[in-house]
This record gives sequence, structure tokens and C-alpha cells, in this order.
Amino acid sequence: MNENENAAMDLDHITSLARISLSEDEKNELSKSLPSILSHLKKLSSVDVEKIEPSAHSIPLRNIFRGDEIGQTFAVETALMNAPQQRNDQIIVPKVVE
Repeated sequence: MNENENAAMDLDHITSLARISLSEDEKNELSKSLPSILSHLKKLSSVDVEKIEPSAHSIPLRNIFRGDEIGQTFAVETALMNAPQQRNDQIIVPKVVE
């Protein structure tokens, strides 16, 4: 089996794993560059990552929300001041769910 046949088999396997379909022209074009792509992947696998901690994101994530602390609140009259309709210290809104 020559290198082109191997590349075609690899490409078929990769596209089935990725669940994508390629036209014959796309397969021909991609099979030409597949050896180069695989060569780059081999270079990446030789990189020593032993001292690097695994991460899910390239930048650290942090919680941006403030703490849930009780603070000063509006008086009921102030909160309801601009409400179009109100009843029993509550805002009346149109019914959304039947």
C-alpha cells in the first residue's frame, strides 16, 4: 500500500470519526495536505507538558458576581412608584402562561 492509499484510508477514518462528509474534490485536496498535518501533530506530541497543569480554558476563570449580602433596599412606595399597575404592594403584569 503506497502513501497516498494510506492517506486516503486515514482521511476516511478521520472524517467518519468527525462525522463529516467530503466531496471527492475535497478529499483529494485534503489528502494532499494530510501528511503535513500529521507531521505537525507528531511535533506537538513530542512537547514536554509534564510540568503544565491541565486546564479547560486558556485564561483563568473567576466568579465575577458579588457576594449575596443583605443591604439597603428601596421602600415599597419607591419601588412601586413607576409601576403602571399595582395591587397589594406588588406590580401587576400581563398574564404570560395560560
